[in-house]
Amino acid sequence: MDGSVIAFMPSTTIALRAAVAAFPFDPEKDLAPITTAGTFETALAVSPRAGVTSVRTFALWARDGEPERRRIGVTVTDSLLQVYARTIGRAIDGDRRLAAAPDVPTANELGFPGMLTEEWYGFFASAAAPPATVAEWNRQIGAVLAEREVATTLAKNGLQIVGSTPQQAADRVRAHLESWRTRMAAFKLEPLN
Repeated sequence: MDGSVIAFMPSTTIALRAAVAAFPFDPEKDLAPITTAGTFETALAVSPRAGVTSVRTFALWARDGEPERRRIGVTVTDSLLQVYARTIGRAIDGDRRLAAAPDVPTANELGFPGMLTEEWYGFFASAAAPPATVAEWNRQIGAVLAEREVATTLAKNGLQIVGSTPQQAADRVRAHLESWRTRMAAFKLEPLN
């Protein structure tokens, strides 16, 4: 409660607030965002045995083949899985190539613009943490993220460093939740009970 313990979590955890009716906390009310650490993209991978050579041939392969071809695996809850699956049904995400996979094209490059579902990691304290403590955490974490060795290591693992002020992080949380609610509404998905 005093800010001596902080959380490092992905935005997909925050999105669960939109996807699960009984989610145990409200990221906008119960957390004090400290900083955004970085962003990561979602990738589409298909077995080479499938004979798929592009996103377009994948869409045809999945649509016109046996029903079991339409299975998808991700590490998220059912509601988030449905949003990801329906988004992939339209295209894949990303607006820039990753340092960890520079030869893999983005959705925009493949002719599927506007499919960005960029996710991110952030640092959070309890909403009860004093503002001065949050500001000090922001300064300290920002200094670590700015170190070349840290940035290089995280980039190799697919995380593009993006620091922020606490207010910018709070704005990102708010926008992220709104984006997930909008996508769920577009696909007519209700939060799980």
